[in-house]
Amino acid sequence: MSTLALTINRRAVDLRPEPRTSLADVVRDHLDLTGTHLGCEHGVCGACTVLIDGVPARSCITFAAACEGAVVTTIEGLDDDEIATELRAAFTREHALQCGYCTPGMLVSARDLVLRLPDADEHQIRIGMSGNLCRCTGYVGIVRAVMSVIAARRARGIQPVVGGAVRHWGRLERDMARPKTISAWRRRLRPRASRRLCRLLRLPTSRRPPRSSRRSRCSIRPRTSPRCSQMSPRSLPVCLASL
Repeated sequence: MSTLALTINRRAVDLRPEPRTSLADVVRDHLDLTGTHLGCEHGVCGACTVLIDGVPARSCITFAAACEGAVVTTIEGLDDDEIATELRAAFTREHALQCGYCTPGMLVSARDLVLRLPDADEHQIRIGMSGNLCRCTGYVGIVRAVMSVIAARRARGIQPVVGGAVRHWGRLERDMARPKTISAWRRRLRPRASRRLCRLLRLPTSRRPPRSSRRSRCSIRPRTSPRCSQMSPRSLPVCLASL
């Protein structure tokens, strides 16, 4: 096993996980950061959402090996974050949690919306939070909490980050609009990371299979839902491997 170097919650760590270990298992089992919860383990419920290079991503479907050199922030790393502090107070005020199992992922996703949305638009907030499932609250309190934080920050003159970029600890990590389809993720994915994953998992590294062995285009349909838009390029190999 090769050594995996990551920066997790502003701390550099060197690990030796199995090649098929997910990022969620690494932060929970190897680093004891249990605030990242595991629910469906299929990238649907959003309870495992973390920040990878400042972008929300599903850690349960992200190979840890694909995150070599990345900056990962879990819910524990947002203790001193200004936006997360305001969101926690708003969640308490609006009764936006009950059992609390989905709350860490909700806070991570909501923080990204507070950074990006120009105003407190309920429709856009519901779309942005639709990749995080809650079986307790009915989402009303969650939406109100996010709207109140956005409205308060805009009233104080704090402008949104233009272009969907995310500021991570006061430093601009990347300034890129999120791709909305699987094809767009393929174009954005770094070939170097993809080839490294293929070597680790002993998968063929050819870019395109022979025409006779390709699946029909009808069987690979791009997803344009918010859940797909919240995936990071590092989690894409997991999606592609399942096709």
